[in-house]
Amino acid sequence: MCRDTEGAGGRAGGAHGFRCTVATSLGHVSAATVSRLDDVGHALLDAADRLLTTEGAGALTIRRMASEAGVSTMNVYSR
Repeated sequence: MCRDTEGAGGRAGGAHGFRCTVATSLGHVSAATVSRLDDVGHALLDAADRLLTTEGAGALTIRRMASEAGVSTMNVYSR
């Protein structure tokens, strides 16, 4: 959902004067937040793939995956 933050299509409220949100299981969050969450999810999957490919299943732990992705372990659990 997007709404005009300046009333008549002005530009002060964002790049184009609109604020957009997306309905998710988290409630309504900004499109930028959804994009960032997608980026974190992809980074975690890439890290898991790298660990499995280079070091095998024994190396795949939550801590190692989070460390490889550059995020906290809580990010792994919240996905």
